[in-house]
Amino acid sequence: MINFIKIDAINYDVEESNGPLIVNGKECGGEIDYLTTKIKILNSLSKEKQKWVLMHEIMHGIMYERHLEDNKTTDETVLDELASAFIALIRDNPELIKLLKE
Repeated sequence: MINFIKIDAINYDVEESNGPLIVNGKECGGEIDYLTTKIKILNSLSKEKQKWVLMHEIMHGIMYERHLEDNKTTDETVLDELASAFIALIRDNPELIKLLKE
């Protein structure tokens, strides 16, 4: 797992957690705290699931930092699908990452 992720100008610490992680009354695999700029991921998840949950939380962070997220209306299914799509995009197109870093 990585130690931090930069979302726009904000560094979010990434931590593994023993849990449970409760968000809006539901147990989750991860959570993002915008005030403390921390992302927590359950350490009991498989490594592959941790990566997926991290990307999901990053999607929340992007939405928040771009002032697009309202916790009452954000559709978790949309974020799930975006997280999966970005993981596939990155894995399937390593040359794209190199290009974007230039």
